[in-house]
Amino acid sequence: MARSPEESAAEQQPVLSPAMFHVLLALADGEKHGYAILKEVKRRTGGKVQLSAGTLYGIIKRLNGEDWIVESNDRPAAGLDESAAAIIVLPN
Repeated sequence: MARSPEESAAEQQPVLSPAMFHVLLALADGEKHGYAILKEVKRRTGGKVQLSAGTLYGIIKRLNGEDWIVESNDRPAAGLDESAAAIIVLPN
């Protein structure tokens, strides 16, 4: 049986996991570095979703690769180490 154009298009759309969705929600009000994203996800979910750093950076890599987000290497604030230097933003 042939697939409709709508079914084919739906299969090509990226699937967001709940964790990916929460990361995008955390970025909805502005750019953040990784630690701030972790804290915002935890705050928005009342602690029900707590991402590890490894999970977060895997999500960031995937979202960046699929052009959902853009990373900037500007330092977000003085005193943060290099691991926190990337600012993640939603593209315009």
